[in-house]
Amino acid sequence: MKFAQTAPVTVEKRKPDRIVVLPPELFASDWKRRPSTEVAVGLRVISELDVQIGKAEASKYMVKMYAQDGTGPIVDVEKAWECWNDAWLTYAIGRAACDPNDADKAYFPWAQDETSKALSSAGLRRLWDEYCLIYRGIGERPQASDADLLTLVKSLGNVGALDNDTQKEVRKHLAWVSEILERAGLLAEAEDEEGIYVVRAAAPSDTAEAQVA
Repeated sequence: MKFAQTAPVTVEKRKPDRIVVLPPELFASDWKRRPSTEVAVGLRVISELDVQIGKAEASKYMVKMYAQDGTGPIVDVEKAWECWNDAWLTYAIGRAACDPNDADKAYFPWAQDETSKALSSAGLRRLWDEYCLIYRGIGERPQASDADLLTLVKSLGNVGALDNDTQKEVRKHLAWVSEILERAGLLAEAEDEEGIYVVRAAAPSDTAEAQVA
């Protein structure tokens, strides 16, 4: 009996939802695999189950560290919640960080257990900021209409009137929007002193795969 040969199945690699380039100083100085140059880190949106598990693990760790005898009332509420927040961020980024060329391949081999050792506090929060951007871009959130965009353009001059924390949040999102427009070759720039704006075309180039050190 002869069996028909079947062609090998090729599975296309799933792209990350976002790729972030981190400098060496955002990694812990005592991490054995600390890169010597900038490296690309992919980010993927984690599942709702991972969210529930991560928050539960953070709660357990908080109780262990700040509850009397590990079961009683919390001794220092403010520090306890800071502990919870750090534990949750570490878990979330550990699960979200992936190979920049393959979203199904974890960036840190030991996921959240390695994240706390690999990243500095600033590095963890940088990736969390980037993760929040992509998370807010998914789901059935309302989209701005053309009329909304015109109103937004007129309102951008008021950003400086916001309090510092809110202003930082808005500017992060605006920088993200600018990045998307620039990649598409649609970012406008001032042409002259009269404030006339033109669309800047993106130069054609081959897209190379991101590399991990």
